[in-house]
Order: sequence, then structure tokens, then C-alpha cells
Amino acid sequence: MLHLLADYARDIGLAAEPGFVAKEIRWCLLFKKDGTFSEVVDLSGGDKKSKGLLFPKCPALSHSELIGGSSGRSQVLYESAQIIALMFKENDTDKDKDRIQGKHNFFVSSLADCAQHAMPELANVAKTLSDKASCTQIAAALKEKKAKPSDKVTIAVDFARPLDSSAWHDWWRNFRIKLADSTDKKKPKKKKADASLMLDFITGETITPCLTQGKISNLSDVGGQSFGDVFIGFDKESFRSFGFKQGENAAVSEENAAVYREALNHLLKNHSRRLGKSKVVYWYKGKVKPEDDPIEMLAPREKETKEDLSFDGDDFDRQQDKAVALSNARRLLDSLKTGERRDLGEAAFYVMVLSGASGRIMIRDWIEGQFGQLAQNIADWFEDFEIVARYGQGMAPSPKFMAVMGATVRELKELNAPFVAAMFRAALGGRNVPIPQSALAAAYARFKIDLISTDPRTNKPKAFNHARMGLIKAYHLRKKGGVEVTEKLNERLDCVPYQCGRLMALLAEIQRRALGDVGAGVVQRYYAAASTTPALVLGRLIRNSNAHLDKIGGNLARRYEDKLAEVWDGIRTEIPKTLTLEEQTLFAMGYYQQIAQIRKDAADAIATKKAKSSAQDETETTDLTDDIQLQGESL
Repeated sequence: MLHLLADYARDIGLAAEPGFVAKEIRWCLLFKKDGTFSEVVDLSGGDKKSKGLLFPKCPALSHSELIGGSSGRSQVLYESAQIIALMFKENDTDKDKDRIQGKHNFFVSSLADCAQHAMPELANVAKTLSDKASCTQIAAALKEKKAKPSDKVTIAVDFARPLDSSAWHDWWRNFRIKLADSTDKKKPKKKKADASLMLDFITGETITPCLTQGKISNLSDVGGQSFGDVFIGFDKESFRSFGFKQGENAAVSEENAAVYREALNHLLKNHSRRLGKSKVVYWYKGKVKPEDDPIEMLAPREKETKEDLSFDGDDFDRQQDKAVALSNARRLLDSLKTGERRDLGEAAFYVMVLSGASGRIMIRDWIEGQFGQLAQNIADWFEDFEIVARYGQGMAPSPKFMAVMGATVRELKELNAPFVAAMFRAALGGRNVPIPQSALAAAYARFKIDLISTDPRTNKPKAFNHARMGLIKAYHLRKKGGVEVTEKLNERLDCVPYQCGRLMALLAEIQRRALGDVGAGVVQRYYAAASTTPALVLGRLIRNSNAHLDKIGGNLARRYEDKLAEVWDGIRTEIPKTLTLEEQTLFAMGYYQQIAQIRKDAADAIATKKAKSSAQDETETTDLTDDIQLQGESL
């Protein structure tokens, strides 16, 4: 894994060097040549969500280097507003202020040292920042701009920012070495045996391992810490072996540690997806254009809104947009099969699922393989989730990954990281990787809740969730020896629970036809019991349906009787006394697909009625199609 990260850094030309790091900085303090403070400049470009301007090469001290000084150390050429301008927080104690003052003094002295050896224009800035009155003025200007004490700040002299220049690089390399020497002198002398040479985990070369390997950023939204998390660390005794100290347990040179750290930071910033409480980072060995990226088709980088996650295909234009992902996946797969994109077929892909845990990075999964197989697996995923739309008119749009996750919970924040990682592996791993049963249980629980709930926006029964029904279908298709559930109603499916679900849908429709809107109908009263103990409940509902059919009468009643007979023919055996969880989901699938078929038949009849002009045809069709609405489901 580490050598692949190092390869990635080299492939894209990341200039990784110990002591340097890319950094986003929000504010810039503008000074004149004589050191007079001028103004505060916002580097975010007015974007409230932006953390500021990215500087690709900034000086960086590691955590161990920062705490190595007796009076405190800070970063150089940039720091927090709190440290540069002594912009204290309201709850800072005297001890906190003394600590911040020590860091501020280090920042000023480092500026003076840089001015002496590399950039003389910084000398007057250092003098200004050493004056408390000037710091108070700068802090007031920052507050006026609504800057926070923790916001990153840099400096500029006559609009020239040192961080845009390379003039300080050599000075910084030497300055950092001096800091290390001064730290080592304060530590007890080590025995010669402690300075051991080891083989580098990345290159296999003989090196002196660095004891701490720096921190990784951009995981604070998935359990990580704002100042970074350790990817490889052995700070506790239980993490060590054979008496090795810290980084000796996984030997990496300081140079190579900087390389993999820069690669992972770059991936988290530019090629990551937040999936619940985890982040997925991935890359390809080879050139893959964004439009040919199958993972982008599955889980788009752009954040999906709540509206996107709950979208069920009602709006035709939006449905067309959502269908693009599936068509693109199929197009990509076809081009690979025909040899048109031979370059992509030979590429490799690498995926990590990460989250933060008490200052450490937890690797929840690692997936690698060939690009061609990845494209095939994601196309299969979309195909397995293909399900008839709840109105019966065509297929529902293929759901994106987070829409599937949203179908299992009330709110996305309820998702747990291991569950998301397991589902992502199922999406990328192909049909040989089963969908966890916990996903089926969660989806079915939400299905039952929505079936008897009312949408507060419309005050109507909640609509079926397409991603949820697709998940139930995909589970059974991927389960070894599972039921071959099709995307549309299968009247001949040899599955008793499925046929019982169909029967439930027909009985609910017959009651609605006979009695109209009677408040709590068959579905609200009996669905939960019918789906768990069908023999006990369905018999009673069938007896009630005889009276309903008598009330309906005519050709319509006979059509319902024929449909009931057809379902009974599909059941063949006795109705089961109880159903397992998996059988209950098959019951739900039969119920859903039968409803979709009823609605399709009704819509087709309405279309036929509109196409005909005779009053006789209009009257005949109205009997079948007026006000189609099933209990527990809105149109």
C-alpha cells in the first residue's frame, strides 16, 4: 500500500520533501516595505466554504518538532491568527496566553532569521509583529473581517507573498536542521546501539527510520482531528514489537514518509468521496478521464442534496439526467469489450476506505484490481438495482451509491462506517460479493415504516423508495441460491412469499374499489401481520373480499376474481404460517411489483380512453381507472 502511494506521488509529479507541505491559507496580512501594517486580504475569493488559497509548498514542522522547543514553536511564514496577531480567545487563561506568546515570539524570531539569510524585506515585518500595539491593531482588523483565531494567516510585503517565492527554501532547510540539532542537545545522550539501520518498507533500501511520520489532513469530517491524524504511529506500548521504538516498528525514511504523506493528502483533497462517516480515496494506474471514471458514475464527487437522495423519478427531465450514469457505464463497458479502449482495460485501480479514530486513521477496506473488471462490476451493480418504477411506466432511474445508503436509514448521519465500507466493497467487488443481510433488514424496516406513514410535505401516504426496492432485489440476486427476482412483475415466479405479497396488493385494491377512502385500510391494519404470519391473516382478508367483490359487481369484479385465481395458481401449496426476514422481503417485492402493474394497467386504460372518442368506451374505461390510489402509497 505504501509503495503504491509513493508510485502515485511520482506519477503525478508531487514534489514531496521533508519539511514542506501544501497548505490552504485563508487570510493575508499586507505590509508596506517599511513594515507598516496596511490591511487584511481574504484569500478565499469570497467563497464562504473555502478554506482559502492553496500554497503548494509551505514550510512545515511536524508535531514532534513543534513541541521540541523549551518555549514553544510555531510554523514559519504562516500560522493561526491567534499566534501571529495574539488574537486570543475569550476563554484563554493566563497560562494559555503565555503559551501563545511563546509561539508568537518564535514566529517573529524565525521571520527575522529568514530576513537575515534569505529575504531582507521581512526584517521590518518582524519588527512590527514584535510590537504589542501593532499586534492589537492587526487583531482588530482580523476581527473586523470576521476571521477566527484558528484561521490560517500568512504575510505579504507590497503585495509580494513569501510563500509564492522559492527564495526562502534553502534557508528553511538549514533552519530546520538547526532546530533538530538544538532539540537533540537537550535530550539525554543515546547509546550507539539505538541508532539502528533498517530496511525501508517502501523502497527496501537501508535507512535510518524516522520515529514519527507526520499527520494526514482532511479527515476531520469523518472522525479525524482538525490538526491531522496519524497514518502510521506506534506511540503506545501495545503497538510495538521486539522492543522497537515508535517508527522502527514500520521503518520508513523521513524522505519516503513525506512522499506517501503528500500522496495521501493529495488524494483526500482531490480524489475522495465522503460516504457517511467514512471517506473513500481512489486512484488509477494509468490515465483515466473523468467521463470514463466508473467510481464517479457510482458515487459522484459533487455532494448530493437531500432532494437527490429521495428522488424517485417523478420528474421526467430529472429522470433523464439520472439515467445518464447507467448509460455511461454500459457505454464504457462496451468500449472495453470491443477493444476500442484497450488502454483503459489494462489500467489498475486502488481504493481505500478511511475514517478517523482518536487521532489515528482507520483503514476500513483496501480494494485493488483491473479497470475492466471494475467497470463490469459497477455496470452489474446498476443492473442488479434495476427495478420497475412505482407507477409501472418503465424502469426507475439507477440510484447512486449514497441514495442506496439513504434507503436504509432515516437520516444519513445514522450510517455507521463498517456498514458503508461493506456495501462499497459489494458495489466494487462484483456479483460474487453478497450484499450484507444487515442492509436487507434495514431497508425492509424502512419499507414497513414508510408504508404506514404520511409525507408531511403532501399530507399523503409516503411513496415507495426505488433505491430501497432495488436493494431488496439486488440482495436476492446476489445471494447464493437466492430467488431470481426480475425487475418487473413475474406472475410465474415460483416463490410463495412473493405470490402472497401480490395477493395482499390485490386485496387492498379490491377494498379500495369497494369502499373508497375509509381511513385506515387493509394495508395500514394488516400488512405487518400478513407479511409475518400470512396464513393467519390472508384467509380472513380473502373472506372479506367476497363482500367487496359483490359490492363492486359487473365485469370489474370478474376481472379481480380472475386475477385472484391467477395468484392462487402461483401459490400452489398452502400459505405459510410464518415467514423469515428474507421471505418477508420477497412478500414486499411481490406487493410492490403488483401495485406497479395495477397502476400501469390503469394508466394504459386511461390512455386508451383518451384515444377513443365514443362515449360508450369512455364510460366502460372509467369503471376501471377512476382515481387510482392504493392504501399506503401515493401516486
